[in-house]
Amino acid sequence: MEYQLQDKSQGFSLVELLFGLSLLGFLLHLALPAFSDWQANTTLKGVTDNLNADLAHARSMAIKYQQDVYVDFNSTNTSWCYGINMGNTCNCAIPNSCKIDNASSVTSSSQYSNIQLKTQLNSIKFEGVRGTADTNGSLTLENGNKLVTINLNSLGQVSVCSKTVAGYYPC
Repeated sequence: MEYQLQDKSQGFSLVELLFGLSLLGFLLHLALPAFSDWQANTTLKGVTDNLNADLAHARSMAIKYQQDVYVDFNSTNTSWCYGINMGNTCNCAIPNSCKIDNASSVTSSSQYSNIQLKTQLNSIKFEGVRGTADTNGSLTLENGNKLVTINLNSLGQVSVCSKTVAGYYPC
């Protein structure tokens, strides 16, 4: 006697599919706040690392070319920018005002959403022989309740600290 197998269709039933989708939705609902916090931290770390690198680059350019290099800041309640220029100060709000090696050297808040830059410094001059800075000071980058501080000493050395963002020394 020969048995024939019935052809059963393969796949998920509608109930199984709805259960799986609702479980996925619940897990996404739990993960969304953590993802938003991660994204805010990543953006803040990105602009902090960028500014830190730009300050170090400005100092090294001053030493390399033995010419004063200026980092100029323009910060209001709603927007901010900074630019790097050799030889004299510049205004980062004016296009092509800040240049290094004939290339525009401006970073602005339009590149980093929800980040605020707070500083009492209008300009930093890195001296062209030893790379020393003409001022001491700090810059604070803020994204909601997350704060990162960049400190500059008169030797031109830059340090970064934060109590609220992981990956930096505490202030």
